[in-house]
This record gives sequence, structure tokens and C-alpha cells, in this order.
Amino acid sequence: MFKPTRFSRVFAAWAAASAATAAYADCVPISSVPYSITQSGAYCVTASLSTAISSDSQAIAVWASNVDIDFQGHSISNTTTSSVRTAGVHLMNWDTINNVTVRNGRLSGFVVGVNGSNINTGNLTTNLTVDHMTIVNSRSAGILLQGTNLRVTNNTVTLVSGSKDVYGIWITDNSVKNMTASNRAVVEGNTITGIKSTGKMEDGTTANFASATGISVSDFPDVLIRDNRVSGIWMPALTPDWFPTGFARAVGINVYQVSEPYRVAGLIVQDNTVLNGILYTRNAKTNSAGIVINNPGDHAIVTGSDITAMNTGIEASMVSLPGTPPVLLLNNSIKSATTPINGGVTLPN
Repeated sequence: MFKPTRFSRVFAAWAAASAATAAYADCVPISSVPYSITQSGAYCVTASLSTAISSDSQAIAVWASNVDIDFQGHSISNTTTSSVRTAGVHLMNWDTINNVTVRNGRLSGFVVGVNGSNINTGNLTTNLTVDHMTIVNSRSAGILLQGTNLRVTNNTVTLVSGSKDVYGIWITDNSVKNMTASNRAVVEGNTITGIKSTGKMEDGTTANFASATGISVSDFPDVLIRDNRVSGIWMPALTPDWFPTGFARAVGINVYQVSEPYRVAGLIVQDNTVLNGILYTRNAKTNSAGIVINNPGDHAIVTGSDITAMNTGIEASMVSLPGTPPVLLLNNSIKSATTPINGGVTLPN
């Protein structure tokens, strides 16, 4: 057996330090925030940083394509409280930005941790990846991406608390022109804990409709949602004046695959855990669900789920077109549910 000597330990430490130095030498350092990225390249956060930003501001603004941001284990924290439009990392020039990766760090105190949304324009970003990020104390979403070919993997999102609709992870294409098999959404290996909606509008009035969702994926032809763990989804009762019952929903994983009548490649929801969701309504949590599949295309399967304490375990009752095959359900474990399964076809084990 090899026994390390003092020389070998010193050499190993020197090699590790040299490797770290080389890594920093190969990237553009981010040593203070706010920071704007205007050119393609590799960037690295060189220390844990804090900032005090409010509405319409971001710690790191990305204006270029082909960008890799490596936090190298460091964090960026926002020390102010704002209810609208702050982000830890924000893709800014949405019509032209492609191929962006954000990884290996921590963001705390922003309305959205990583924001790559482009809701109001016709062109979409492509090839966005968020990997191994820890996002804490957001007020709207931990990760929000819009575009084609999106990957959200191995992240931890904790404590998203805000008004009306809140999400741990929300990714969407929102464009039927990209309904091709090459457009894939992957949400894998993430842990989402503590997603809480106040059920209020920003002005403090009660919302007519509100939701708390762990993972939301919409408008992708090819979807893989695998090995995620969602827990602690909180939704209060809604009692607005003009809509006495309100509509509130707490969902672990929500998929709305097809917004127009297009046949699509497939949907795999595999080996996910949803537990301890609690919906406080006057109707005894009638609108909490572990996994909801809305408008699936062809070849949809939910398998290996472990769902606990949701009113409905799996809901898969909507189809996109007449004749579309139903969602196939296989080897799912559902406990403490009033309605374990609503829709779909349960396959024998």
C-alpha cells in the first residue's frame, strides 16, 4: 500500500494550487458585482460577493452568446428586499443569446436566482444550462428559463416565497414553431424545498388565482424529468371578493407539453419524489397534486414516482388531440392521497 510522504503531500498541494491557478488563468475573473458580460468566453467568480440591488437590476448581466459562468463554489448574495425584477444571473439581450452555462455556485436573496426568460419577444434563446447551483430565498422562482434545448441539472432550490405564482424551477419554450424532436428539456437531479405562495397580489390584495409549483415544464416536444425531489409546497386559501372560492393549486411537478395540436416526440417522468405538500384551503386541500400531466403528446410515461401527502397523486387526464395515446403509469408509489390516480393507464408491474 502506498504511504504518502511529506514530499508527496506537499507536491499534491502544489499540484492542486497550480490547477486552481490555471483554471483562473483560463477564465475572465468576476471579482465584484454588479458585472456585465458583453463578450463570449469563460468567466469565473473568484470570491463570495454581496450586492444591494433593487428593481430592474441583476448581479451578473449576460449580453453575449457562448458564455460559461463558473462560480467555482462561491456565492453572490443580495442584501436588499425587492418584490420585482432582480436576478442573480440574467440573460439580457434575449434575441441573440445562445449557448450559456451557469454552474457551481450559490445565489441568495433575488426575486429570480437565474433568469433566462424572454416572454415578450418572438425569438428564443437556445442551449441554456444551469448545473450544480444552490439558490436560496428567492421571491418568484429559483430558476426561470425560456428557450429551446434547456438543461437544469443537479441544483438545489430552497425557500421560494412570494405573492401569487411561485416556482422552484420553471422552464418553457412557449413557441410552437419549435415543436421538433431536437428541442429537448431536461430537468434532472434537482432538490426543491419550501415553495410558498402568499396567495396575494403585489399590492397585498387577495389573488383570484394562485399557485405554488416545485417544477414546471411547458411547451417542449421532448421532455425528460428524472431523479428530482420536491418537498414542502405551501398554498393558502383564496377568498377574493368577486370569486368567493378562489382557485389555489400546489403541485410538485407540472407538465404542459403541447399548447397547439402538434404530435411530439415523448415525455418521460421518472424516479421523482414529491412529499409533504400542504394546501390550506376551505376545501381541504382539494387542489394539491404530486404530478400533473396536461396535454401530453405521444409516448408519455410516468414511472418510479414516490408521492406522499398530496390530495391527488398523479393527474394525467388531459390529451392534446383525439386519438393521442394516454399517459402510461408504471411502478408509482402513492401514499396518503384522496385520489391516488386521476387518468392515465396503469401498467402491470
